[in-house]
Amino acid sequence: MAPFLDTVFTEWPADVCKFSKAFPEICIVGTYLLNEETRVRTGKLILYDTRNNKLNRIFETECDAILDFKWSPIKPALLFVAHSTGKISVYEHHEESRLRPLRVDQLVDETVLLLALDFSPEGDTLAVSTSAGQVLLVDAETGELCGEPWSEHGFEAWTVHWSRDVDKSPNVLYSGGDDAALICYDRRMPGMSVWKNRRVHTTGVVSILSRQSFGPYMLTGEYGDIIHTLDVRSACLPLADKNLGGGVWRLEHMYTDSVTRSHDILGILMHRGAQVLRVPAGFEDIELHSQVFDEHESMCYGGDWRSQDNTFATCSFYDKRVCLWKASPMNESSTAIE
Repeated sequence: MAPFLDTVFTEWPADVCKFSKAFPEICIVGTYLLNEETRVRTGKLILYDTRNNKLNRIFETECDAILDFKWSPIKPALLFVAHSTGKISVYEHHEESRLRPLRVDQLVDETVLLLALDFSPEGDTLAVSTSAGQVLLVDAETGELCGEPWSEHGFEAWTVHWSRDVDKSPNVLYSGGDDAALICYDRRMPGMSVWKNRRVHTTGVVSILSRQSFGPYMLTGEYGDIIHTLDVRSACLPLADKNLGGGVWRLEHMYTDSVTRSHDILGILMHRGAQVLRVPAGFEDIELHSQVFDEHESMCYGGDWRSQDNTFATCSFYDKRVCLWKASPMNESSTAIE
């Protein structure tokens, strides 16, 4: 098991956590509580100071239940939060121990859950996937919808991700759904997809990862424990896959080695915990890190890595737990290029 630093328990189920881009010592956790009687979903944003390898709560604020959040690549202090009520809220991490609410954008009906969001490479547009199977584009500056949504999934659209491949147009993005479909879109083609792939995945597609350093390849994860490497030049030709022993809920790029061009990836693996993976430059294999963090006793849904000191934060749902831990670098001489 990976070296364990600290753990705390949230009052409500935790499903998202990331280190702050404005103040890297601060870890932000999002929670999701469903009241079984009223069916009202409520959440909190909680700030933890991680100095001295401890998780010290310094701030919290209530809001609608949270399913995802991302930092703006243009204004790193801005946090965009996806809620269970069809809303995105925007906060500014303007002080180390505080989040300042800036605005709330009601994108769709309040009965629709916003499941995931991702910024375009330029950072000016948000893609949002919903429980109604739709993918929306949103102007990040104004919060206004950009054109008509895509409605290509038959069930929940669990994840959405912009392509970072420099050889592709910055207009290309992907979504994954509970219908086991991986779908490609071009924002210049409203109302229709570029292609749909239902051959690779046998269960719901819940994670997608593309980075500039990946070139024409990307990673996908499914609910049924399998991670895939794909070549997007051939409508996602499968190259390799591996059973990770837990649903591949999130994939977070850590770094790309400047010498070997291999990629280290943090996998958030639901009932298994979290594990660091290594993918070679040609994406022909998926190697497992020898250390697995398995302190979580229920679904692990959120995680992040801080490059400055090789520290990981992960959170889990039913046991309402946040953990801080470290892992030995896979290559001490590795140099991040992205």
